[in-house]
Amino acid sequence: MINSHWLNATDNIVDGQAAIDVKFAPASDSRVAADLFASNGDAFTIPASGTQTYDNSCVLKADLNFAMVTNHMHTNGTSAYTEVLHTDGTSEMLVADNPWSGEEQFNPRFKVYSVAAPKALHIGDTVHTHCEWNNTTGSELMFPDEMCVGT
Repeated sequence: MINSHWLNATDNIVDGQAAIDVKFAPASDSRVAADLFASNGDAFTIPASGTQTYDNSCVLKADLNFAMVTNHMHTNGTSAYTEVLHTDGTSEMLVADNPWSGEEQFNPRFKVYSVAAPKALHIGDTVHTHCEWNNTTGSELMFPDEMCVGT
């Protein structure tokens, strides 16, 4: 998995790049497939000097195995959680960050499952992420200056 953010703190154009080396191997039933999933909500506006909450949900269209789960916001976040709402009506907390620390945007706190026993979610389950912010700036904040992501 790659999580790459770019921040240009200058007025100059900067050309950046990220690279990953991939090793290929023959298919084998001994390997466990890992799924990459991100539920990103971007339809929010946080008022200047105000608070806001936002909920983002995704109904799974396939079974997925999670090895890690985390939340993602930026510096004005105050709390976030990601849960799974199962088709049988039960819910299960995957990861909760209350309070949220602005440092977590670059150093996320992951809930880790073993590769041998990943967190299995199923078709029809809903991944629900809830985010809360306190905007300490004098301007409205929207995506991508703030984010509400459950992964």
